[in-house]
Amino acid sequence: IEFNQIKRLYFISSSSGGTLLKVDEHPILVISAFSPIGIQAIGLGRDESFFVERPDEVRQYQIINIF
Repeated sequence: IEFNQIKRLYFISSSSGGTLLKVDEHPILVISAFSPIGIQAIGLGRDESFFVERPDEVRQYQIINIF
């Protein structure tokens, strides 16, 4: 997922998040399916965008790839 020209790898978990994993030296942030990003990203595909409303701004994210 890309935000503000920064690409990050996420793993969407069915229950809990907040853990940072490393796979082949790539950091992967585990997030809950019920987190703001998880809720918006589930069901979308490659090259699709979504918005997350924060208290101070609305952020646009783009799904770069799905593994």
